[in-house]
Amino acid sequence: MWRIVDLGLLPYMTALDLQHRMVQARYEGNLAEDTVLLLEHPPVYTLGRNGGLENLKASPELLKEMGISVVRTMRGGDITYQGPGQIFAYPIIDLMTDKRVLF
Repeated sequence: MWRIVDLGLLPYMTALDLQHRMVQARYEGNLAEDTVLLLEHPPVYTLGRNGGLENLKASPELLKEMGISVVRTMRGGDITYQGPGQIFAYPIIDLMTDKRVLF
């Protein structure tokens, strides 16, 4: 059974912290159901492990004026824009159990 949670608009770092806490709870057995978080973020650029500020073509001053934050993350990849109107799905699932999907 999957639980779907619609969180609406949530800042990137708040959502990331929630994901980490939910993963830990799932790992410890304190979160019984696989869960998918659905949400949007206020404007943010995320920099992955291969991302550098030199790849961001807007100045820090312009980004601040526009209310766009920049966050370094541990994910792979370069730079990604995330903002309102984009729906993100973050699955929190137990990969150790025997799950079979029928198509």
